[in-house]
Amino acid sequence: MVRHVDSESEEELEEIDEERPGDILQRRREECERKARRGEMDPRLEFTFQLLIDGTGLPRSDIMDHVFEGNMLDEINQLFLPHMRNKLLWFYQEIEEGEGAADGKPAGAGAARAQVPGKPASGPTVPAKKKLFLTDGWQLPLTGICIYMFRLNTGKQLPEEGFHK
Repeated sequence: MVRHVDSESEEELEEIDEERPGDILQRRREECERKARRGEMDPRLEFTFQLLIDGTGLPRSDIMDHVFEGNMLDEINQLFLPHMRNKLLWFYQEIEEGEGAADGKPAGAGAARAQVPGKPASGPTVPAKKKLFLTDGWQLPLTGICIYMFRLNTGKQLPEEGFHK
């Protein structure tokens, strides 16, 4: 059966795909979980997840939730590729759910410094919740746990073989 698709239909399909970023993240998460169950997950990612589990005390499912909600998988993979990132810095700490955190990312340092220490904040207070996120360490001060991964030589790709040992 031959199906004709005109350019308008293709554009509509692309718009539909763009409208569902949650579906894409869910598919990536399910694929990653399937690989983990079959033992096919990249040992480098396995090592990273275990490091985050050990550092935060969170269960694996919560770590994966944070990684996929924060869309961190691509950034983590950049650590393993040649001539890409040489460090990853995670903060696991309470963040205020306010204007800066509405998109799922922590509020900027200006928002964190706006309150004078020792004085209660004016207005309604929103309970803070803990979040695991990648940062460069400059936008938000560390108030919780910091987990740091780095590599000395970025000239070569980190091979999968060394991580299972």
